[in-house]
Amino acid sequence: MIHFKPGSHAYNVIELLSVTGEYPLSSLEILGSRQTYENTIRRMLITQKIVDGKEDITCKLLTVSGQNGRRKIRLTKEALPILKWLGSENYYYENYMRSHRSSNSEHTIRSARFAESVAMCQAAGYEFRPHKLPQLQVEECKRIVGSAPVFYPAKLIKTFDNSDVKKTGFTRMTGALLAHKRAYVVYNTRNELMKGFEGGGEIKAKINVASIAAHNADGDILNDYPAIIFGTTNEIAVIMLKTYDELYDRRKRVRKRGTTYYNVHFFTLDANGVRQLRQMKYPDWEERILTALFDKEELSYGRGFLGYDAYADGIYWFSFLNGDICGLRHFRGRAVENPKQWGVICFSHQLDLIWEYVGKKINVGTVTLDDIEKVLFG
Repeated sequence: MIHFKPGSHAYNVIELLSVTGEYPLSSLEILGSRQTYENTIRRMLITQKIVDGKEDITCKLLTVSGQNGRRKIRLTKEALPILKWLGSENYYYENYMRSHRSSNSEHTIRSARFAESVAMCQAAGYEFRPHKLPQLQVEECKRIVGSAPVFYPAKLIKTFDNSDVKKTGFTRMTGALLAHKRAYVVYNTRNELMKGFEGGGEIKAKINVASIAAHNADGDILNDYPAIIFGTTNEIAVIMLKTYDELYDRRKRVRKRGTTYYNVHFFTLDANGVRQLRQMKYPDWEERILTALFDKEELSYGRGFLGYDAYADGIYWFSFLNGDICGLRHFRGRAVENPKQWGVICFSHQLDLIWEYVGKKINVGTVTLDDIEKVLFG
């Protein structure tokens, strides 16, 4: 017997599949303990009674398909009535029952990228269920989206303005995250190289997200639309950064921030990435962290062009706690000239990225996720 109640592992899996359609078994660590979720999924693969306190059903909930590292779970047809318990049956039927699911490799990878992005937001505590999200509109500027951070799947973003569906259909975005006067365009590169953001699809995706923010947040979104990139390891970010640097060096350009996105936040697809993503739920989270680490007179508050966050003990400190790889590129361009005068504040799990990209001669200060969560959440 499976007790189907909010917060349980079985509930989380079904709730996730009601939005993503399928989920790769290789990414269970995003949801929590891999062993715990593997045990839960084994139980859901056999026929048994599912009880939610009001109704019950006897069936096999999940099925597994794919081979090797591409195995994924899906809902069985017998389990579809459970979607009514969640209120997500309309979205699921519209997106996953009306058309044939392709099994080619490109579709599998694209589907996995979307599913992992949704899982990251679910684990971080963001609202991600389309049937619970406010309905987007573009007729007038008014407050549709409340103050609580929400994640909109890419399909809703790409199709809300039918005039540009062809252009945005090729963008690699997996969704948009609206949180505290910021509208983030979300990508998931997994273990592959993200080859820039200068394409027409990515530019149009940013414009669409900006339009959504303007019309549905009543002008409460700042004129700043950063990107979030998820990747399997920090090595992916290092490769991306070095590739961009080589491209700029080849074209003899000055190393600078991106033209499409001024800030790009990189988070790993694991528990550390989830905890960093959760910090963005707190209003003014970046400023709150910096004021906890430095005295107010030491903070730069964005002044100047050197790209540092604080000046203390004769060192210009750059905070990489937000995972901004565009900021790190800009910082590295100056830090390599005189590493003793520059320093980076980062989490312990970001150290390999800093040393590999910036070098080990730079000053480095580390803090723990526990310390920052105490600052933000008490």
